[in-house]
Amino acid sequence: MKFNFQLPVQAQSTMFAEPWEASGGRDAIIAIARAADESGFHAIAACEHVAVPPHRAETMGRTWADPIAVLSLCAAVTERVQLMTYVYVLALRHPLMAAKALSTLDWLSNGRLIVGVGAGHVEEEFAALGVDFSTRGTRLSQSIDAVRQCFANDLPALDSPFESAPMYVYPRVIRTPPILVAGSTPAAVKRAAKLGDGWLAQGPATPELLSILSDARHAAGHGDEPFEIGHIAGFVHVGEPTWDVGAHVLSGSAEHIATTLAERMPAGATMCQVMFRSRSAEELAEQVRLFGTTVATHDSLNGASS
Repeated sequence: MKFNFQLPVQAQSTMFAEPWEASGGRDAIIAIARAADESGFHAIAACEHVAVPPHRAETMGRTWADPIAVLSLCAAVTERVQLMTYVYVLALRHPLMAAKALSTLDWLSNGRLIVGVGAGHVEEEFAALGVDFSTRGTRLSQSIDAVRQCFANDLPALDSPFESAPMYVYPRVIRTPPILVAGSTPAAVKRAAKLGDGWLAQGPATPELLSILSDARHAAGHGDEPFEIGHIAGFVHVGEPTWDVGAHVLSGSAEHIATTLAERMPAGATMCQVMFRSRSAEELAEQVRLFGTTVATHDSLNGASS
């Protein structure tokens, strides 16, 4: 099983950010990125919103640092861990601009980029950038194809609606980054099956959605190809907490957490995002190290995706 988690500080939604993150900065991000790199995590992730309307800030928060910039910082201080956009709202921008930013990150990180993309959900954000919110699903599908062209070809020529003559979009990627499509609507699942190298569930990966995914992959002729299925496990705390971490946080011994996660893992899942309760960057770094070295390596999870 491949484990990832969202970096702290970078995105400060009130739905998941800890209070200490409000005063956190680059040093905290660097410390956590290094902890993930040293403890065997598959990936660290950064998500995005370009702009947050005031009436949504109470739940979304105000701070959403640019994921490409933050992951580039992490690329400079790590060696192994993959760098993942989870998720990048690809439909908000022209695919040539997106491909330039993404390929530069892959180049800087020596081929460690994973591209997680989504359609977006904040209508005001699309309006501010002059993008039609009602067509975001179609635009995302078209943009995935266009970005793939830029990754694959020395002189990509884009089709309509982004039609362009052949042009260089350098630097080239070190390796072709996988593109994973996020969302938990039937349309998003079908998009992932047809166009993606994987699906990132944004909610429970229910049997119904997994059935839609399987049927759509076979219909597209991709049924036998490698494919990632992402799962969000929720909050964990390794060890017996000495403070109130919340009633729904999975805590206890490494063996208990590992076996519980394995039991809850949807069929076919290959990637799992975990979240950690913490009161400081130091405590979060310690939780990351404990999870990576004692939970993620447990035998029950090594066979959970087989």
